[in-house]
Order: sequence, then C-alpha cells, then structure tokens
Amino acid sequence: MKAFSSVANGKINLSLDITGIRPDGYHEVAMVMHSVPLFDVVTVEVGEGEGITLEISDKTLPTDSKNIAYRAAEKYLDRINEKSRIYIRIKKNIPVGAGMAGGSTDAAAVLKCLNRAFDERLDEKELMEIGLTLGADVPFCIKGGCCLSEGIGEVLTEIPTLKGKKLLVAKPNFSVSTKDVYTEYDHTEIKKRPDTKAVIEAVKNNDILALKESTHNVLEEVTKGIHPEIGVIEDIMYSHKADLSMMTGSGPTVFGFFQKDEDIKTCADKLKETLKDVCILKI
Repeated sequence: MKAFSSVANGKINLSLDITGIRPDGYHEVAMVMHSVPLFDVVTVEVGEGEGITLEISDKTLPTDSKNIAYRAAEKYLDRINEKSRIYIRIKKNIPVGAGMAGGSTDAAAVLKCLNRAFDERLDEKELMEIGLTLGADVPFCIKGGCCLSEGIGEVLTEIPTLKGKKLLVAKPNFSVSTKDVYTEYDHTEIKKRPDTKAVIEAVKNNDILALKESTHNVLEEVTKGIHPEIGVIEDIMYSHKADLSMMTGSGPTVFGFFQKDEDIKTCADKLKETLKDVCILKI
C-alpha cells in the first residue's frame, strides 16, 4: 500500500468583487486570494480493491460522499479510469465554516496525493478541471500562493506573494452559509467595490497600507449586516493598531495585518477572551 501526505493550506481573500451572474446562476468574481500557513494535514493511502474510507479528526464532519474530499477521490479515479482502495485521513486545523477554504483545500490535497500515487497521471490544469467541478475555490487551492481569481474561480493569474507580514486570524463562534450569503448579495445594493488593479499593485509592492486604500470584500456588507459581531472584531483589531482588518470570503472569519509583535499578541489575547479560534500567523 502506498501512502502520500500533503499540507492543505487555508486562504484569505485580500479582495473580493462580484462582476456578474452567469445564465446558469453562478457568480463571476474578481478576487485576490492568498494562501496562509494555517493548514490541515491530509494523508491518502492507495491499495488493492475498491472503495473509499474517510477519517477526519473533527467528528462533526461527514465522512461519505457529502464530504468534498471524498468526492475528490471519486472524481479522480473516474477521470483516470482506475479502481483502487482509498483511505483518506484528515487532521483538521483550519476552523470549519470559516471562509478560509478548509473543505476546498482538503479536496485539493486529496487530488494532489492521488496524482502522486498514480505517477502524476494528470497535469495541474487537469487537476484544476476536476477541482472546479467540486468547488470554485478548489483550483486556487491546487495552485496556492497568491492569485487573481476570475470567472467562477477557474481563471487564475499568479501574483507575487506578500513577504514578512504578521497576520491575525479570528473566527467568530458561529459559521455562515456561503450559499445564503450569495443569495442575500443578489438582493443587496453594494455601495463600495475594490479597485482590483490597485489591490494587485499593492500586493506586488508588499504594501499593506496601499492595500487598505484599494481593497474591499463586497460580501462583507451582506454578512456583517446579519452578524454585526464581525464589525466588532474588526474594530478590536484596529484599536490594537492593525494596518488593515477585513472579512475573508463569505465570512465569518476576520483577519488583520499588524506591524508589531506586541500589538498582534495583545490583540490576540483580547479576542481569545470571547473567541475560540484565534491564530497568529506569519506570511
């Protein structure tokens, strides 16, 4: 039996704009996504026989075809027309329902591990084609780094990553439904949008203050309207000298960039008084 492991990094949205809705109902996006060193660990074993077994450290998550990682294995085997016995183990560290692509990155890791097990049968483009059938964030999770994501998530343009930045990530003690947020977005008047070109330049220049001036997440208005706690977390980060604080994805996780170690630590301690999932990262 062959075993392969992969780190499955989460992501944050440095900006998120919705540029239209396709006839099939999918939203077209223009968003800048960045991998972060908060990760799950995915191990895949391939043996003789048939069937898929999925084990997850978080017992609240499904371990059958309701799980995107399980479906990733099914789709990979279908694509290469193989039958094998697949064992998948996932050690969760990314909070569930955080807007950090926890499920998508696990699926991406399964695809990459299986591809290694089957001697790189597919190239990255083909893996991303499978990924897109699973979820809009999966292609980015396969590529990683920092990218402008367009279309419905499948058109990726690489951008140099940020360097040497202190990042605080805080998830409120609840989750939100991405589907519900997008549905509500369709009935919401959006008053502000990001300047995506300026966002990209700010990231290229490693300039968080310029990023603050140009960025926005159009879904934040929707999710914050339902859960004002998101704004409270942002205010706490700014009161502790964050250069930028905003929501990632459809929420509810908030992140903040800080310049000084003492400021980010003090802020983390303050947030931990009421929140379970608070993490200091460096990118």
